[in-house]
Amino acid sequence: MLGGQSTGPIRFPSHPKKGQERVPEINLMDAMNKRNFRNVLISVVATVMIYAAPLQSTYAAPTFQVDVNGVLAGATSIDVGGALYDVIFNDGTCVALFNGCNSASDFAINTPAAVIAASQALLDQVFTNGSVGNFDSSPMLTRGCGPLNITYCDVLTPYASFGLSNVASMITRNYGGTTQDLLVSNISAASLFTATNPNVTWAVWTPSVPVPLPTPLALLFSGCAGLLVFQRLRDQRYCCPA
Repeated sequence: MLGGQSTGPIRFPSHPKKGQERVPEINLMDAMNKRNFRNVLISVVATVMIYAAPLQSTYAAPTFQVDVNGVLAGATSIDVGGALYDVIFNDGTCVALFNGCNSASDFAINTPAAVIAASQALLDQVFTNGSVGNFDSSPMLTRGCGPLNITYCDVLTPYASFGLSNVASMITRNYGGTTQDLLVSNISAASLFTATNPNVTWAVWTPSVPVPLPTPLALLFSGCAGLLVFQRLRDQRYCCPA
């Protein structure tokens, strides 16, 4: 009671006079709850934004594919100019590994700019030393190179056919334990058989398969959607009186 008056619902005549527009019932407690609801919704959305960014960046980190002997067979989710690609390292010929090796459509990486970005990504993101293996300082641990104690491994990424039987590629040269790593433009025969050379292997690139959102994050988004639907139903009480 304030000044002898109740703070409960303020009610208007249920039967307005002729020509008088009916005014909906106003409940002060409902109005306060509505404001609190909006504050909760803002907090939930802010939480989603804070935690979504680091989770998304986690999925951009490459995953190494290592066999039982500790040899690096490839990697997935490599960031190449903002797009994610997978790569596997294989011995053989360009003709056998790249569907004939005679058309740009045979290569997932098929422009000069893209092949430079992909080759540099191998040096920056794949040929590194870490808990899964020392793939920078030990180039013989890359599949197709070694198994001798070699000083470098050349990984060829083809991107365009050249002439009738040649292919243009970019070489990623990984020197073991040095800072002499480099990229070298190269033209070679499409029939070049790398298994006879312990220092050379092919890189076969494919676009990464999109990874779905992690379950906790998906639940947060679902919760936000549910809150928005509930808010919409509540608003109908105020906008559309009977």
